[in-house]
This record gives sequence, C-alpha cells and structure tokens, in this order.
Amino acid sequence: MRSREVLLNVLVFTAVCALVSGRAVAGEVKVVDDHYDHRPLEEITPAQRARARGYSPYAGRNFPARALFGDTHHHTANSGDAFMGGNRLTPEEAYRFARGDAVVSSTGLPVKLSRPLDFLVISDHAEGLGVITEVYNGNPEFI
Repeated sequence: MRSREVLLNVLVFTAVCALVSGRAVAGEVKVVDDHYDHRPLEEITPAQRARARGYSPYAGRNFPARALFGDTHHHTANSGDAFMGGNRLTPEEAYRFARGDAVVSSTGLPVKLSRPLDFLVISDHAEGLGVITEVYNGNPEFI
C-alpha cells in the first residue's frame, strides 16, 4: 500500500512540475526552444548552439590550442614486466629517444623519432627495481 502512495505522489509531483515550467501545453511536451530563428544548422556554430541551449558554460571560450604529445606511463628495462616483454632500454636511453636522439632499440636496430615527444614520464615499478636485469645478467647474489 505504501509503494502505491509513493508512486502516486511522484506522478503528481512530476505532472505539476511539468505544468508549472510550461513544458506541458495541450498535451505536448516541448523539448527545446528554437533559439535560432529557423536558420539551418550549417549557419550556426557549435558555440552558438551550446550557449543558446545553456548546457555548456565553457562553449565559445578561448582555450590554449597547443596540443602536447607524449607518454604519461612508460616502463623501461628496470621494470620486470617491460623487461620480460623485451624492453631493454634504460631510463636514460628512453629519455634520449623521447628527445629525438637516435638510440639502439631492444632489437638491435638504430631508431629515431621523426618528431621528439613534448614530455615523457618514466613510471617504472618500485618493487624489484632493476632486479630482473641482474637475474638476467646472472648476478649470483640475485639467483
């Protein structure tokens, strides 16, 4: 019985809100007002459209247009998972490669980016940092 009362209250509240807001007129629901004076969409910029609808306060504002390109999560040979995947570059070599310098890749081939990265974040794992390299090299203290 209680759920019926709640449902009825919700329906009445929704109907009253629709009538008060002017969105329900003669049984029709008005979704969006025409703020464009019936102009074709090709003549309206996205910023004008957003401002007219009022849902994007940042539309039409000038923001920096310079996009930066880089890598925010890069592992080197110091991380066990990257090392086991074949990555043999050290952090120093990774930074040199990101700056646009030529380095010798993990496959033994010389490589160089056509355009340097704007940034690089080395995110090697703290656990076992460099241990896998020592095991691979046969260091008796790690075997």
